[in-house]
Amino acid sequence: MFRALILLVLLGYQTVALSSDRSNDFSIGLVSNKEEGLFLYTDKATLAAQSVYTCFNDTTDKDNNRCLSLKGEDFTLSDKHNVVYDSVDDKTTYTFIYNKKLTQLEHFMDELSTSVIYPNNPNQENSVKITGALNQSEIIFNNNKVNITNCYSSEGIHIFDKDDINKYHLYYYLGFDVISDCPDTLFEE
Repeated sequence: MFRALILLVLLGYQTVALSSDRSNDFSIGLVSNKEEGLFLYTDKATLAAQSVYTCFNDTTDKDNNRCLSLKGEDFTLSDKHNVVYDSVDDKTTYTFIYNKKLTQLEHFMDELSTSVIYPNNPNQENSVKITGALNQSEIIFNNNKVNITNCYSSEGIHIFDKDDINKYHLYYYLGFDVISDCPDTLFEE
């Protein structure tokens, strides 16, 4: 009986420890505002029960920045075959399209923006802030700061945490050749 009680306490402690870490659980995405709509590129295969937060920065007028909090349920997988495999971190990037019209982003056509994707938990209040442009942005999620930067490989953009390349990383396929400027450490295992 005593062993069962100790096991129960240890399992309960482990659950509490894991749930306290979940408040910092988010992934990054890339949002592209095109004529056809708002596209989200992420390594998440589904956006059910997720929130998507993104900011577009106006380089000419800082008072014109647009930050949006969107429901994951309002995104649809764009095309089941429109996925890209990234061999750097053995992940797949999926393409989603937003189902609603966003008139407040008309000024930001053909722009790319970093996004934060996190579980939509009504019992937990999350704070999210994104500042800076795609090549140098800062994400603050529940008081945890992540510095995001990007680089180009031969056919795409890699977006990653510049302080810990392996922690947050996303690949976006451009569909044409570009000059690579990624650090060698991005491709190391």
